[in-house]
Amino acid sequence: MRISSVFAQVFLIGMAVLMTACQSHSPAQSASKNKGSATKATNTPLQLNTQSIPVIKSKDGIQDVKWTIKSIKSKKALYFNQMPSVLLQSNVQRVIGNTGCNSIYGSYQIDVNKRTIQFKTSAGHQSCDNALAQEAELMDAFARVQYFAVQNKNITFYDANRQVLITAEI
Repeated sequence: MRISSVFAQVFLIGMAVLMTACQSHSPAQSASKNKGSATKATNTPLQLNTQSIPVIKSKDGIQDVKWTIKSIKSKKALYFNQMPSVLLQSNVQRVIGNTGCNSIYGSYQIDVNKRTIQFKTSAGHQSCDNALAQEAELMDAFARVQYFAVQNKNITFYDANRQVLITAEI
């Protein structure tokens, strides 16, 4: 597949995700709405969208992995319309993910041997009840990331002073 068609797919997927309205409810609220139902309804647009993008699996265990964000600046990451997540696409050096409400998109530069990484990310502009504070913290954290460390199925992103900014897991 040509690089230009990959960029076109990433752009179209990003636009589709941006146009999706946020739903401000927790998984518990969803479950209580569906109490009598044997199946649980889920809304996972990121999973659906990333499946359509051809991914070259990197061998470093960092890129081409969907990381679910667990904490942002020592605060537990919260679910809004989904859990915050990030995916680093090694074949095009693109970032896609979710803040919990809005899509994350952008680029990154990584040196796996030196354990350094820098992000240039943006987020969509849909409004979810009470999600803006988390989104602002997450976007600020991504702007400050300089280093990372991987242990088992966890990744930690650090600032220049090696202070923890974001933790995530597979």
